[in-house]
Amino acid sequence: MAVHVYNVTRWQLLSLFCLKYIFQNTLQSFVHHFIEYKVSLMSSETEIVNLIGLLQHELFPEKPHTPRSSSEVLRRKTDALTTLLRYPPELFVELVGVDRFKEGTSILFEALQCSEVNKQLLFSLFDVIVLELFPELAGDGDADH
Repeated sequence: MAVHVYNVTRWQLLSLFCLKYIFQNTLQSFVHHFIEYKVSLMSSETEIVNLIGLLQHELFPEKPHTPRSSSEVLRRKTDALTTLLRYPPELFVELVGVDRFKEGTSILFEALQCSEVNKQLLFSLFDVIVLELFPELAGDGDADH
């Protein structure tokens, strides 16, 4: 993806791979402990019920949302892209190049603007989460098809 979307050169890609190997264990350990901590905070029954309620409200609202004006849609889209462009570490942006980073991130952002695809991704993610929490729901696989 880095080569095709961000037009990264071979030496930049090799530099990123070197950094990945250097920081992988440290970062992976930190992320694992951070996620473990957050899950422990949210594993109470009331938090799970609250999260499911929020998800249900977002996916299946009781009242249809009032349509946003085109200027509101454009403003929200611009804000989201601006936030996304500020997210990655500066080292990554400098290695890839500011212009290439902005162009590649804009391409990825535009690709994720289809609400039907986003709902399908969310449903797939929800399936994975449910199967991780309740592996007995997976069954044999033969009975499903």
